[in-house]
Amino acid sequence: MNCESRVTNVNRTKSRRYYRKPARVAVRRPAAVVAAVGWGARFARRLGVSGLRRGRPRGLTFVVHAFMDASVVQAAWQAMEAGAIPEDLDVCAAVERLRACSYGMAHPDDGRIVPACVQHSVLDRRENEQLLTLLPMARDSRTR
Repeated sequence: MNCESRVTNVNRTKSRRYYRKPARVAVRRPAAVVAAVGWGARFARRLGVSGLRRGRPRGLTFVVHAFMDASVVQAAWQAMEAGAIPEDLDVCAAVERLRACSYGMAHPDDGRIVPACVQHSVLDRRENEQLLTLLPMARDSRTR
């Protein structure tokens, strides 16, 4: 038996498994099949007949942004710049979030791409000070 036939046999075995699991779910939970068919019908109706004929539907991505405290971002950015691993768990989590950030901005002073949280909370200090005087929410929070 050569390598190609071994790979083909393995692929056939795996593909059988992929059909068995959904079949088991369908038998054990018929309501799930009904829900999936209903979801597919609603999706096709929203897409429309012309959209189905045009080819492959495009995906739609939603992004949810959770803001971090500026002091934590500053400490995390300093640790990243120094190549250090912070002791504080909040700062460590912020370092991981900054590393994983997909929303980078060009920093005008040195031309680097930095995470937006760093740009806004650490590198744009003068702009933030101006916003404190312009935004009504900022004025309300300073008076409390």
